Amino acid sequence: ASSREHSPQMPSQPLDDSASDTQETPPRARSETSDSEAVGEDARTPKRQAVRLFDEPPDSELPGCIVKLREDLRAQAPKVRGLFNTQGSLWARRDIEQYQKDYPGEPLANTKLNANKLFYQNKKRSVPDGCTVEEFHKKWRGEYGKLEAHHGFIQWLFPIHEAGMNGDAQVLQRHEAEFIRSNAKAQEYIKESYDLMLDFYGFKLDKATGAVEPGPHFKPQFRNLEGHPHNNLRITRILKGLGEYGLEHWKAEWLVAFLRQIIINGRLRSLASSCANYWIPTLRNPAHRQALQAIVRHFS
Repeated sequence: ASSREHSPQMPSQPLDDSASDTQETPPRARSETSDSEAVGEDARTPKRQAVRLFDEPPDSELPGCIVKLREDLRAQAPKVRGLFNTQGSLWARRDIEQYQKDYPGEPLANTKLNANKLFYQNKKRSVPDGCTVEEFHKKWRGEYGKLEAHHGFIQWLFPIHEAGMNGDAQVLQRHEAEFIRSNAKAQEYIKESYDLMLDFYGFKLDKATGAVEPGPHFKPQFRNLEGHPHNNLRITRILKGLGEYGLEHWKAEWLVAFLRQIIINGRLRSLASSCANYWIPTLRNPAHRQALQAIVRHFS
C-alpha cells in the first residue's frame, strides 16, 4: 500500500494495509428480463448491438484474453447490471494519474539506495520478517494464515515508486526498476513472487504466458479475499509493480480473470468497484484499458 492510498481526506481506501476497506459498496446486481435489455437494444437486433458495444477498440489492438472475454460476453449476454460502482473518488483519479504519468517530480533517482535491488539479488533480508526473496518463495508459499496476518512483506516482494506503510521498506528507485526489468534472475524471482500471491488469492499463473485462471483452492481463497478487503490495496500495488518490472502485458490477464468471475461466474462481486476504479485504471496501454472500461460500463 502506498502513501497516496492512505490520505485521511479520501476514505475510499483504508488507512493502512491491515485496516478494513472503506470503499463504496457496489450496487446490488440486478437481473435483466430480456436479451434485448442485456445488450441495450430492442429484441430484434440484440446481436448487432452487442458487437457494437464490445468492438471498440478493435480486436487487432488487444491481447487474446480480452478478445476471448468479449467473445464470451457476446455469446452469453449475461443478464445482469449494476455490478460496478464507477463513481471513484477524486483521490483515486489523482493517484492513478501520478502512476500513469510515471510520477513526475518524485525523487526516484538516488543511486545510493539499493535495498530492492539487493533483495532481488537474494543478498538482503526483508524487515521485519527477516527473509531473503528465495526464503519467501520456499517458506511462505501456501502459508495462507501467515500471508493474511503479516503486513510488512508486500512492500518487499512488490516495491513500487510510492512509499508504503512499512517504514523499513524502501521506495523503488528508477535504476532498481531497470535492474529488475533487465536481469534474468530478477525476472524469475518477480514471477515467482507474483505466482505466490496469485495462489494466495485463489488463482494460478502460467509463468510462460502470464495467463491467470482459478487455482485448485479458489473457493476458500476467494472467500478469504472477499472477507479481508485490505488485500485490495495489495492487489493495487502488485498491478502497479507489474508495470514497473517489464510485465505490463501480464496485467490484462489477471484483470480479465477478475471480470470473468464477477460478470459470468457471479463470484468476487464485492471486489467489483475496486476492480473498476483502482485496478483496471493501472493499465498503461490505452486500448487495453478502454476495452475493459467499456465492459465495466455496460454492466454498471
